[in-house]
Parts: sequence; C-alpha cells; structure tokens
Amino acid sequence: MDLFALTAGSAAGVAIARLVAATREHRVAPEGLADLLAWGFMVDDGVVLQKDGSLLAGWRFRGPDVNAATPSELDALARHLNDALLPYADDWMFHVDAVRRPARAYAASTFPDPVSQLVDEDRRAGYEAQAGR
Repeated sequence: MDLFALTAGSAAGVAIARLVAATREHRVAPEGLADLLAWGFMVDDGVVLQKDGSLLAGWRFRGPDVNAATPSELDALARHLNDALLPYADDWMFHVDAVRRPARAYAASTFPDPVSQLVDEDRRAGYEAQAGR
C-alpha cells in the first residue's frame, strides 16, 4: 500500500466516523427540540404515533361553570367523569390542563319583564363587586 492510499483511506474513515457519530441514533446528548420530544409522526387527524410506540391525541373541552354548582351537582359531575374513565385499563394515561381565563365585562342583555331585569341587575352588581377585588 502506498502512502497516498493510506492517507486517503484514513481521511475517509475519519469522515465516515464523524458522520455516523452525528446521526441521531449515535448521539450522546440531544441536539435540538426534535430529539427531546417523543413525537414520531402523524398517523391520523389529531393522532400522533410517538417514538416509543404509544399514541397521543388531544382535544379541547369546555365544561360547565362549577363555581355556582351545588354539592350534589358537583357529586354528579364527578360521578360522570369517574364512569367515563373507569373502563380504561392500567396502561392508559390521561394528562389534563385546566386553563382558566378571567371573564371580560358583564354582557349586556335585555329582558321581557322587570323582574328578570332586576335579577340581572343584582347579578351584575355582584359580578362587578367580585371583579373589583
């Protein structure tokens, strides 16, 4: 083997070793966000197949305002939620983010009779008193 072939072979070997080390499978530390996320690719509308084989789906739900609910209404809501989640086995995980936003100004409204208007004015005063805190 001549000196040129040895030098060229060594340089090619070093270049290939660096390319292999740069591929995702051989990296020691993550390079970016894609390496940190478990997402693989979309398999359907709103469904992501993750790198570990699990599926990820997300949706938005706007539930009722429970601030004014009675204890029996809260119990019924908790029972409904329990009945909905109970059939899922131990290998399921649910992650819930409760996002709350403050309400804007009290909505203007009209009523067909003075009694309903009086009730709404009382509610408006209570709402505005709470907003002032």
